[in-house]
Amino acid sequence: MLKRALLNIFCVSMVLPLFLWAGVASAKSFCFVKAETYYEHVYCEVSSKGNGRHLPDFYDFRKNDPLIQALLLKKPAARSGITLAMPRKKTKSVISKVKGGAKKNGQINVKRHVSQQRGQSSWRHNCEFDDNAIVCATKRYVLTGNKNNNTLKEGALSKSNRMGLAPYRQRLDNKADVNDYLVSSYQRYIEKMLAIGLGGVTMSSGKFAFLFHDLTNRGVSFDERFETMYRYLIKDKKAIRVNERASIDRPLSMDRCLYLSDNIITCAATQKNFLFVRA
Repeated sequence: MLKRALLNIFCVSMVLPLFLWAGVASAKSFCFVKAETYYEHVYCEVSSKGNGRHLPDFYDFRKNDPLIQALLLKKPAARSGITLAMPRKKTKSVISKVKGGAKKNGQINVKRHVSQQRGQSSWRHNCEFDDNAIVCATKRYVLTGNKNNNTLKEGALSKSNRMGLAPYRQRLDNKADVNDYLVSSYQRYIEKMLAIGLGGVTMSSGKFAFLFHDLTNRGVSFDERFETMYRYLIKDKKAIRVNERASIDRPLSMDRCLYLSDNIITCAATQKNFLFVRA
């Protein structure tokens, strides 16, 4: 029942992305935690390689449609050794429509989400918010944010630490297979972000699913792109201190929370994703 509930959440949340909360050192730091689409990922990579000097500011870049973004990136990507996937007409129209809706609404369709979840998952019935924690019967999950490097496990920021998402090898039109993959991959992603002390800037499940479709629709490897992202996040994490303060600064609903494992609950809110780790 729990697995079916998780799959339904991904079915709904893959349509509209939620934006990241970049609670880190500065707007120019950790570019990849702000990236929501394929072209924004490429923007961050070419900038990290020093080839984005003539590109507009990240948020100005975001305002352009995918075709303009691709044209802006074409030469910097070539200088960076990146083979840039150009927009496809169908992909462009779908993504523009989805992102337009996301910017307008800033959240997934909560009513639809609640109706699909009702009667399929009972774990929420035994849980409630308690200040900066979620209490579920005898278990307590504490809000977790970013962590500075002196608190991380040895080797967390080493080159050998990899995101390690499995490649997706099934048909993209098989929703059940896609959702199975997204559930397991999202859990892996959250665990790996916690491992490098970036629990305060994770993607929501909706953003994660949206990016999967944006990348695969362009013929780009989802797991390889995330490996690149993780490598640059580790590089930034070595050099930049993060804000460790974590607090619930906006209303949360248990209906927008995912029970990822016995140790982690994630809760999505407008422009922010919250992680609660078992105490």
